[in-house]
Amino acid sequence: MAGDTVPKPSSQPTILIVEDELDLLEALRIKMSREGYRALAVPDGPQALSTLASEEVDLIILDAIIPPPDGYKICQILKADHRYRHIPIIMLSARGMDSDVAKGYAAGADYYITKPIKPAALVRKVRDILGK
Repeated sequence: MAGDTVPKPSSQPTILIVEDELDLLEALRIKMSREGYRALAVPDGPQALSTLASEEVDLIILDAIIPPPDGYKICQILKADHRYRHIPIIMLSARGMDSDVAKGYAAGADYYITKPIKPAALVRKVRDILGK
């Protein structure tokens, strides 16, 4: 899952998926791969940061509630870093109250999607963002 070492073809956008629910992580990885994306999947923030240090990523799907540092903090870290701030982040969360959504956007998320995820809607959003 996390150690995809195949060189990135220039025509295949890379998506980093960060999700601690392993079944959902694998389902999203498979779905994005079937849609023609190179999907990297990691279960937590530290592995996400490590992956970003060695991989060129076009989009991040980031669960808000993951083991510390949580997705909000990871989003803040990435948006504060000139190397990563250009990467669009779709934040996922089971928390859908207005205050939760506001917290996601305040952390720097470009989009906020509540769980349960509708796979077709997520794919449409990814396509919209990546222009595919």
